[in-house]
Amino acid sequence: MKKISIVLIFAFLVIFGSSVILNPTGRLPMMIFAILVVITYFLIARKSVVAGILLFLLFLPFYNFVKYRIFNNSMMGVASKDIMLLLLLVAWAMNKVKSGEKIKIPPWWMMILPYLFIASVNIIKAPSLMAGVLDWRIMVFYPVCSLIFFDAINTREKYYKSIRILSYAALLVAGIGIFQRIFFMKFGRWMSEDLFGAAFIKTMYEEIFITSTVGHHGVLGLYMIFSLGLLYILFNERRSMLPRWLYPVSAMSYILAIIFCNNRTAWVALIILAFGFFIREKKRRVLLVIVALLMIFGFFVNNQFFQKRFSDIVNPLGEKSSFRIRFSGWREKLLTGLEHPLGVGLGQVGMTSKSASFGVANDLAQYRGYARVVDNFYFIIFIELGYPGFLFFIMFWSILFNWITKQNRKNRHPVIFVAFLTTIIMTVANITGVYFNFILLQMYFWFIIAGAFAESNEKALPKT
Repeated sequence: MKKISIVLIFAFLVIFGSSVILNPTGRLPMMIFAILVVITYFLIARKSVVAGILLFLLFLPFYNFVKYRIFNNSMMGVASKDIMLLLLLVAWAMNKVKSGEKIKIPPWWMMILPYLFIASVNIIKAPSLMAGVLDWRIMVFYPVCSLIFFDAINTREKYYKSIRILSYAALLVAGIGIFQRIFFMKFGRWMSEDLFGAAFIKTMYEEIFITSTVGHHGVLGLYMIFSLGLLYILFNERRSMLPRWLYPVSAMSYILAIIFCNNRTAWVALIILAFGFFIREKKRRVLLVIVALLMIFGFFVNNQFFQKRFSDIVNPLGEKSSFRIRFSGWREKLLTGLEHPLGVGLGQVGMTSKSASFGVANDLAQYRGYARVVDNFYFIIFIELGYPGFLFFIMFWSILFNWITKQNRKNRHPVIFVAFLTTIIMTVANITGVYFNFILLQMYFWFIIAGAFAESNEKALPKT
């Protein structure tokens, strides 16, 4: 990395650190800090897009802290992640124009263009400009920005060094989550609500949903899953990049955070990941069995795993089952989708929807003032974008899944293998949630897939 990039990164950290320590409350000091951070970050991204990507990925798990503690939940704080991503996109585009180089993207990526076009057109049906823009940001802007990852991540060393730094950040997030769970009676509420703006949730069984720094227990669980996959890559490919003792410490910390988050989707994802590792790692199966036993013990100690949270799977239509509520919502929203074959428009359902438009308001739980709706990403696409948008998205996702499956059969490299498992996990997770809509998970997903694309392109990845 060039000296100028190092100096800029150091300046960025100093400015950002100063804003955390001083915690400005006035509008003018807040604006000054924000402008300094924006300028410094843009200069870093212009000098090194990979450095810009890394800083952005490091920022995402701590976004809630910045939003609530530095920007006092103002619009500036809410938009900080999107501003940062936009700056990264502009810096990358300017570098490409200046160099005249072609954009390196996988051929299957072009299949997402019809879906992006339909999503953009459907903004005209939004209940308000703000709702439409917010949903367009999730449906269109975030996927478009995946181009940056595919184009910029083109050497193994850059990828592995990024994973090393991201692993440290994930360990910090896991540690905070474990602390929240163990000391929740004394510090849990303070570390959840006061620092990170996350609701301090207890279930009907008096269980704790830890959220760590990310503000949502399900997002925390899947973020830890992705981090486990990245740690696996580093362990197999560049083991010397981390101290040997840090691998088991990090892995167990991630797993504990997954257990304590009390999210069934994350638990199922952990089972998928563990099963994949078990099939692949023939020499380490005894170790994996021991870890699996410890996981099961952790589930029992934490919350009577099988009797409570997973009772919904045994009896999904039981009287107290949360799946029963989901099924009811899915049935109702399916009728809404069938009645509007071209979609009801962006911003009508999902994370950005309010009000009772199109039958959204029902007895389903409310999440921070927004209608929870269906807890199914595919249903939301079907309702908002209609048959064309849904079919084009499924077509794109199927082609992506088929590509990563073929690459995994052809090249058993850990990077491709982890991307294969991640794609399976995200496919399953979107059935019971809208996890792909969360920028943290979507950007980490594209980062992992970009690593697989680079690994599959032997010319782009020198054997170093």
